[in-house]
Amino acid sequence: MFGGMSFATQSGATQNTPERQRRPEDRSNLLPVTVRLLESANEAAKTGDGELHFHGGETAPNILLLLAQVEAVHAQQKNMAEFTVCDGTGSLRVRFFATDGEAQEKALQ
Repeated sequence: MFGGMSFATQSGATQNTPERQRRPEDRSNLLPVTVRLLESANEAAKTGDGELHFHGGETAPNILLLLAQVEAVHAQQKNMAEFTVCDGTGSLRVRFFATDGEAQEKALQ
């Protein structure tokens, strides 16, 4: 009676039927990436059509999310910071530009 759990599932919910197939405009605009993935996409763009493509996709996401640790700060000004980040797959030198006064103070601390 206590301690038991059961979950009901519908077996037909995971099948791709013609009306349930994802359209290109239904794709997510956010893509989590690694430094290695960014570097390989950049190399492919240099030899290809110049566009960044991830995982063989035809359309590029609008937002890339990189979770990394700041290793070194190279420059810091009122509205810009330049630093090196590392996520375990590689290191990348990045620049951050703040446009809002309050965001500048919080982000560059």
